[in-house]
Amino acid sequence: FTMNCVDGPPWWWDVVRQSHPLAMFVAGIMAGCILTILLIRLRIFSNKNPTLSEAIEILEANELIKPNLSPSENAKLALSKLAEDRRLSSSTKAPILYAMAVLRSELVLMNIPVGLWNGLEATSPSSENQQRSSVQDWILSSFSPIQPASRTGRKCTLRGVALGLRFALRLRTASKGTGFVFDADAATMNAINAALEGVNEWDWSVWELAEVTHGRPLQTLGWHLLHKWNLVDRLHLDRDVLRNWLVFVEGLYLKNPYHNNVHAADVLHCLHYFLRKGEAAELLDDLSTLSLLLAAMMHDAGHDGFNNSYHQHALTSRALTFNDQSVQENNHCATVFCGMHCHPNINVLNSLAPEQAAEVRRLVILTVLATDMKLHFNNLHDFKAVMESGGRRSWFRDSHRDTLCVNLLHAADLSNPCRPFPLAVRWAERIMDENFHQGDEEKRLGLPVSPLCARDSTVLSTAQIAFITYVIEPYYQVLCDVLPMLKGPLMEQLGRNLAAWREIEATSPSAMKSRWALDFEDILFYYILYI
Repeated sequence: FTMNCVDGPPWWWDVVRQSHPLAMFVAGIMAGCILTILLIRLRIFSNKNPTLSEAIEILEANELIKPNLSPSENAKLALSKLAEDRRLSSSTKAPILYAMAVLRSELVLMNIPVGLWNGLEATSPSSENQQRSSVQDWILSSFSPIQPASRTGRKCTLRGVALGLRFALRLRTASKGTGFVFDADAATMNAINAALEGVNEWDWSVWELAEVTHGRPLQTLGWHLLHKWNLVDRLHLDRDVLRNWLVFVEGLYLKNPYHNNVHAADVLHCLHYFLRKGEAAELLDDLSTLSLLLAAMMHDAGHDGFNNSYHQHALTSRALTFNDQSVQENNHCATVFCGMHCHPNINVLNSLAPEQAAEVRRLVILTVLATDMKLHFNNLHDFKAVMESGGRRSWFRDSHRDTLCVNLLHAADLSNPCRPFPLAVRWAERIMDENFHQGDEEKRLGLPVSPLCARDSTVLSTAQIAFITYVIEPYYQVLCDVLPMLKGPLMEQLGRNLAAWREIEATSPSAMKSRWALDFEDILFYYILYI
């Protein structure tokens, strides 16, 4: 080595030559280890990642996938085993623990055992496959919300395409003129159009529309808003059937002081305001918007002026039919959908594809049943939980969208205390008139008189103060967190109304107050269990 060096050996050669043999040996071992590690890393990076099927084979070989567990459960099992490895650093474990947390929050719909997933897909027509798929279909349809896929495919033919195009052209031609929901002379139409001009504002009053339409505010406002949201054209709704449906639904409402067609139209307007001014429509698709508008129109259809508690205590036919469970709300849905099923000329869902019609029906039933006040605090809890979990972005998830729709309709149904004070008073007086009628009937039948239903011991201002303080204000605070654009118009008006009721309470005669037999807790109990 030294002979080949012109200027003599390099400087480090003397160091190596004078080093201890043991140090030389250790240095060689270290160099070998470094070289081995480099080769291993080069080999690792040169290998391709396994495909999904190869990964499943590896996990199955290590018994980390079990056929009786769902995909999410199997994924959690594999990740938990990996997270137990003490050799992993914190930075490596962080994404593993995050993935496990996400999997724990997955929907119940995904908790289907792996062995049944074949039942969600079409299989070959062999007898063995048919037998296995029929069993899987039975398990899926009986024990899960998932419906198995249809195994009778429909072949697309040229004739079918031609018929579809012809139908679409005819429908488009028929939809060029919107017309109106009922015939009216020019003066009436001008009055109706004038009454509808302020429909986008919170202080709009449905009572003027009820007057100029001669008692037909619901079908008028429903027709107007469905066209305003362009749902009739985008979803190809049959206009003649829609007219029939609107007349049918409004005709189901009775002449109650409160639960009548004017109340339904008022709730419909409130929902429209949430969608437009509150920008809730940005979080929903067309089918969800249609479902909400239909649900608002029919949410109290057939209401007889008595609450669920009365029906349960009196053992009415409604209570017996629906087993004391959300008696009125179930009856509203059943009345409308039975009519639609028996009379195709009023079935507004016939224009939709079967899966679309099924989705609208599901969401309408879900939201109408949730207007049962016994579910109020459950609704509030779900509303807050979703909001706290991810803010506004979380509402785009399908499961959370249901929660949003439920609470939009429920909030619209409770909106009277947030209206301008003259309207709030008018609605409050009407609900009390209806309550007093129920109290009279309960006395006649020898039933216990429900709270706030006794004519001689009820103070309206006290009831409204308790209702706003314990029910409306906390609920609308969450609503305004979800839809911040509503906070100014709604919460400021609610605050003014609460101050006005307190002023009325303070100036009420003391003798009138002394006859008040219930405290705030009794009022709250009433609103939760009886309304």
